[in-house]
Amino acid sequence: MGLDHIDETVDYLTIAITNLVASFDPDLIVLGGGVSRSADLLIDPILRRINGLIPNPPKLMVSQLGMRATVMGAITNVLHNTSNFYVVHKLS
Repeated sequence: MGLDHIDETVDYLTIAITNLVASFDPDLIVLGGGVSRSADLLIDPILRRINGLIPNPPKLMVSQLGMRATVMGAITNVLHNTSNFYVVHKLS
């Protein structure tokens, strides 16, 4: 990633995180997917920018799921929303 791309990514993530905090006031935000691969370049600049904008900034963490986060979330969503329609049997 070039420095211009990193700065632009930090700008957009800062805007997104600031909006999330203003709307939901979370204590923790977990960054996943492709962002998690570059977290070492992104988290500190995001926190520096957020500190001047938000009175109580949340803690930012990187998901341990990496690129699997989206798939795992989709599977969890399907299982949660269809739990009335399936039965799970233990296989011996």
